[in-house]
Amino acid sequence: MPVYAPAISLTDMTQPPKKGERFSHLYIERGTPLPDSPRFRVRLGQYLGEHFDYKVCHALGVMLTRELGVEMPLATSNAGKLAEFFKKAETHDVLDAVTLIYGLLRDYFHSPDVRRECKAFVERAVKKGNLVYTVDEVCGVHPLVDREFERNIATTIAGLGTARYEAARTAFEAAEAKLEQTPADTKGAIRDTFEAAEILTKLISNSGKALTASFVTGGFQPRVQKLYGSDSVATMVGARVAQSFADWVDAAHPYQHGQKTEEPVEPPEELAILLVSQGAPFVRWLVDLDRQLNGKSD
Repeated sequence: MPVYAPAISLTDMTQPPKKGERFSHLYIERGTPLPDSPRFRVRLGQYLGEHFDYKVCHALGVMLTRELGVEMPLATSNAGKLAEFFKKAETHDVLDAVTLIYGLLRDYFHSPDVRRECKAFVERAVKKGNLVYTVDEVCGVHPLVDREFERNIATTIAGLGTARYEAARTAFEAAEAKLEQTPADTKGAIRDTFEAAEILTKLISNSGKALTASFVTGGFQPRVQKLYGSDSVATMVGARVAQSFADWVDAAHPYQHGQKTEEPVEPPEELAILLVSQGAPFVRWLVDLDRQLNGKSD
């Protein structure tokens, strides 16, 4: 017999459980959010079959065939075709379909209530399925990245707002976009973050040298120490930060090059998010260093 762990925290356990709450919501740990879920797919197909008649389901099926380039499977009804599609389609087609269906409903029905209810259902299905996505106001599906990560990215982009840093900003914004696309281009996101950092180190050092860990420790770190030279504590901390930057460069560097494989190898998403998250504050720090070392404000 399985052993169930409470899904609520130890703090919450001091309070009696809500009456009428589903067992799985109280006592089964949800675990790490998932990129896909069979139950999420079943819910989508069931919702369409329950809420829309033959005419609407037929229009939805025709649109998905046209826009996604997929053949709808044979079934006894159009609602059945849609349900089969959601069960068997690739993940990115299912997520695309959510947005496309909302768009068709917007054109098909004059009342916003239908779209509002559809969006609320999709949000609920995503949440119940414990999926790694969030749904925007027009049913666009995006990777669910924690708020701290989002603030980190936004602050970094804001710091790159002047003309001098346009190339670095372009690279860093590209990294963000590649993480948000479905499926995420994790290797591209790491490479673009690395490129943003490399552009900034070249601006600081007025050098065309490639960004490597040895360049950071040998040619870049002395500039940091010189900057903080009058403050012994800041000099020590700055040296350690520069070493951390060199370690980040070493960690990201393998993804700058091709790998000895026949098939493309994408970095795991959690590693990509970690490397981009760690790279963002280094990019901000490099901008500040450039302004102080080179007296650049634009």
